[in-house]
Amino acid sequence: TTAELSFWGRMLPQEQLRTGDLVLFGKGTLANHAGIYVGGGRFVHAPSTGGTVRLDRFDSGHWEKQLPRFRR
Repeated sequence: TTAELSFWGRMLPQEQLRTGDLVLFGKGTLANHAGIYVGGGRFVHAPSTGGTVRLDRFDSGHWEKQLPRFRR
């Protein structure tokens, strides 16, 4: 589950991100949304179950307020 990804792999600082790393969002300890980092501050994700897969920036608007965390 997305929540279980909160403990998968190891945490990374944003400066060490590489393509394929996980971008996790959530204001508590557990993530409630996840995406895959593709470079340039962008991640690919489906914003809702059954939603269209899209590319967004984790450092702007809604996503920045969701406290992004990174794991490899």
